[in-house]
Parts: sequence; C-alpha cells; structure tokens
Amino acid sequence: MRLFLFSAVFAVMACTSAFAQDAGNSGRVFWRGTVDGTVQLTIVGLSLEEKTIAGKPQAAGGYSFTARMPGEAIAVSVAKTEGRGNVTVVQQPSAENGFTAIIEIVDSKGGTGDYMLNISWK
Repeated sequence: MRLFLFSAVFAVMACTSAFAQDAGNSGRVFWRGTVDGTVQLTIVGLSLEEKTIAGKPQAAGGYSFTARMPGEAIAVSVAKTEGRGNVTVVQQPSAENGFTAIIEIVDSKGGTGDYMLNISWK
C-alpha cells in the first residue's frame, strides 16, 4: 500500500509539472528512490545515473523528465519532497563539465530512507 501511494504521488507531481512548464530551457526531473548513506545523481540531457558514494547500494530509483536538460550553462536547483537527510546540488552544468549536474543525497541516519526529489532548471 505504501509503495502504491508513493508511486501515485510521484505520477501526479510529474503530470502537474508537465502542464505548468515554462517555455524555453526550463524543465524538471522527478526522482524517487532509497538511500543508505550517500548517493550522487548525475544528470545530462535525458540521462540520470545513480552512484553510491557511501553506505549500502540500493536498487535503482525511478525518474521522469519533463524536458531535456539543455547543453548550456543553466541554474539547477533541487527540492526534497520526501526524505530525512540533506540534498544539495554539488555541481552546476557548464561547458567545462559537459553540461552535467550532480545532486548529492546524504542520509546519515541508520538504515535506509525513502526520498522523492524535484530537480529543476532555468
């Protein structure tokens, strides 16, 4: 039941955001997953990769893009809509890094934690 509710909320957020999308180079990616320690999300274009930095690796999370992250320097931000740890943007896209954004999730409490993130750019 918990997984169903989690998935339903995730789907509603993705659909709502897609209809509210601004013109231009703005967009979003919604990510949900489980973290035990530290995980980095690397985003380029329509690609999102997860890398466990510390702690026990978990099954890959799910994600949904509303638009491709453009190949230009843009400002990326992240909002944590569910989760107990800290979430930050540790790398903004630029020409020097191949227009790659990196989001870091640090869950320092024991065990695993469920997360839902809303990552956006303009």
